[in-house]
Amino acid sequence: MSIDTDNLPPVPSGGLCEQAWAEFRKSLRKDNYGRMSGRAGRFEYWSATIIGSLITLLPLPFLLIPFAILQVLFLLISLYLIVYLALPLISVYVRRLHDVGYSGYWIAFHYAIVAIVFAVAVFHATQAAMIDLSLSYIIEETKFHMEHLFRYTSLPTTLLSLFLFLLTVLPGNPTSNKYGDKV
Repeated sequence: MSIDTDNLPPVPSGGLCEQAWAEFRKSLRKDNYGRMSGRAGRFEYWSATIIGSLITLLPLPFLLIPFAILQVLFLLISLYLIVYLALPLISVYVRRLHDVGYSGYWIAFHYAIVAIVFAVAVFHATQAAMIDLSLSYIIEETKFHMEHLFRYTSLPTTLLSLFLFLLTVLPGNPTSNKYGDKV
C-alpha cells in the first residue's frame, strides 16, 4: 500500500539549502514520519541524513559549559533530538534502499550484527567481572573482549557498511519496482 504523494506541497525552487531543508521537513511531517513504504531519492535521503545529523549534534558543544545543571539540560535536549529524529531518518534510509531495489531488512541485519558483538563482549566481561567487582576491572575486560570480537567481525561489518553506503549513492531504479513507482 503506497501513500499518494501528489498532494504534497512542491519543493521550493530556491537554492540548494532551501531545497534540502524542505526535503528534511518533508520527512518529519505526520504523513511521512516513520513511513517505511515507498521510495526515496538520493537528494531526499542525503538531505534528511545530513541535516538530521547536524541538528542532533547542535547541543553537544554546550556540554562543555562548566555548570552541571546546564550540562544535564543540553544532554537531555540532545537525547530528545536523537530519539525524535531516529525514526524518520531510519525510514528515509529504508525508502532509499527501496529505491535501488533492496529491502530495508539489510539495515536491521547490519545493526543486529553490531548489537550482537557488543552484547557478547559485555556478557564475557561481566562473567569475568564476577571475580573482581571493581568498575575499572569490568571496563578493562569489556575492552579486551570487544577488541577480540572486533578482530573477527570488523571485516564483515565494514563490508556490509560499505555495501549499504554504496546503495545510498547509486541512482535509483529508473522504472517502477516492487516498492513503488519511480521517484
